[in-house]
Amino acid sequence: MTRRLPNLFRRKPLVAAFAFAAALAIMAAPAQARVTVPLDQTRPLVTNEQVVSVVLSNPTIADVSVQSPTQLLILGKSFGRTNVLGFNAKNEAILNTEIFVVGGASGGQVTLYRGAAPVSYTCAPVCERTLSPGDDGESFKGLLEQIQNRAALSASAVAE
Repeated sequence: MTRRLPNLFRRKPLVAAFAFAAALAIMAAPAQARVTVPLDQTRPLVTNEQVVSVVLSNPTIADVSVQSPTQLLILGKSFGRTNVLGFNAKNEAILNTEIFVVGGASGGQVTLYRGAAPVSYTCAPVCERTLSPGDDGESFKGLLEQIQNRAALSASAVAE
């Protein structure tokens, strides 16, 4: 009596071929990742291949700098989500990473509400005013002007 093999065993070479093709497709695709960066802080992003150029989708959310051919530094500039693409010497996308910029990672930030107007402070150990997205507009503008004036004074002192 001849016994037939079940369909699964007869199709095994076909299943293996599809699995191999899927593995190749995954290896050829750019690396996918998610990086969470606290506001006003930097996180490293290490790649397996050398990155020659990068494209950042929204530079108001984050900034990226190439530290070395395999290490990028991501700076959180404003709350939100963006992504960075990295390309190799053949102009192939080897990196596609989502970047989430979040607040409150260190636990040292306090928001004081004066009525409906929020004002942010960083406390380490003394509380000092800080710029934070979502703060009261007038308060934010006043502090920003002070910070810019101080930076201009520092720049002029260096130039002398």
